[in-house]
Amino acid sequence: MSNQRICDPSQHHGNGAFVIEQANVEDAQEILDLQELAYQSEAAIYNDYTIPPLTQTLEGIEADFGKQVFLKATIEGRIIGSVRGTMNEETCFIGRLIVHPDFQNRGIGTRLLNEIEQTFSQAKRFELFTGNKSERNLYLYQKQGYRPFKTKVITEDLQLVFLEKHIGSRFHPRCERAMPRCAEEPPPAPTEIAPGHEVSCFLYS
Repeated sequence: MSNQRICDPSQHHGNGAFVIEQANVEDAQEILDLQELAYQSEAAIYNDYTIPPLTQTLEGIEADFGKQVFLKATIEGRIIGSVRGTMNEETCFIGRLIVHPDFQNRGIGTRLLNEIEQTFSQAKRFELFTGNKSERNLYLYQKQGYRPFKTKVITEDLQLVFLEKHIGSRFHPRCERAMPRCAEEPPPAPTEIAPGHEVSCFLYS
């Protein structure tokens, strides 16, 4: 991605727009502090304050910088949001999308998610997860085209919901006219759209 992405004027807060750019290891402490603050609401939902985002150490997050790409959203130099991602084969794994409580519901989380996807524009598939009771997270992710594909039981009160998004169609990954069903269903039987020319596409079925 470019070094900085200044967001739309409609996203102004106070005297300036928020900026999204790649973070570096020098930002680790500030992102860790924000992570601990942002995940308080998640801990309250599940009545569990030992979840990994709240127990991660500075050394742990510094080590993550060597394995993942971190983005940060800043206002006047202050980090108010972050997200991270890493690539494995054709899948980008996205994690720990966080926004400061005072700046939520301003589109910052959506923009961070969009930017990490653009950062890994070569990916054909994106994957992330959240808790089964984290309704706001589930709403955001599904609004952005992610679909649940499996769950994992952690405790009696917590199941992790794994969501994925395929770019275009799972079967034709770069189709610009793909619909949500294209990522979930095999293509239909071929349809002749011109003499000697058949396509397997829901648009013509």
